[in-house]
Amino acid sequence: MFRRMVVMGLVAIGVTAWAEESSPPPSKPQGPSPSRSGHLPINGLKLYYEVYGELGKSKTAPLLLIPGAFLSTDSMKPWVAAFAAKRSVIVFDQQGHGRTADTSRKMSYEQFGDDAAALLRALKVERADVMGYSQGGGVALQLALRHPTLVNKLVSLSATYRKDGWYPIDGDAFLGGRASRQPLSLVVKAKA
Repeated sequence: MFRRMVVMGLVAIGVTAWAEESSPPPSKPQGPSPSRSGHLPINGLKLYYEVYGELGKSKTAPLLLIPGAFLSTDSMKPWVAAFAAKRSVIVFDQQGHGRTADTSRKMSYEQFGDDAAALLRALKVERADVMGYSQGGGVALQLALRHPTLVNKLVSLSATYRKDGWYPIDGDAFLGGRASRQPLSLVVKAKA
């Protein structure tokens, strides 16, 4: 009985090892590759960005995609693929997301909107179409309100526009006793 279990265990180990050797490597996110990417000094951050296509070479305004909370440039690859064949696309990681480190400065939609404006200026983009998802939609709204000369067309997907519709959470869990039941946006702002 013991011998049979040892043999079966060795066969299972051998089959597993063979399967791992013959399996292809994990795939990377599909889609176009950026024509340029890197970090730029933006409002005290080293803001990570990617550009798909050539800026300034088309009559069509570039599209600035703004990811939602807890998302990054990598999560936007399917979105980029949907637009990059017909226009330039810019996507960036907001403070504390993806390849942009967090800092001690305050987090807010307004600040992130200012970061987006500074990025467009650093890339020498005079006007862009802007599309933001979730938190990125709120950032897109702030970009349009605070820097209207930079925004051509605006699409805000799944963004909040009033705080009274948000589900109240117990901020004490996140802030070590510094908050009572507050909307999530206030918890994020108070965190910094």
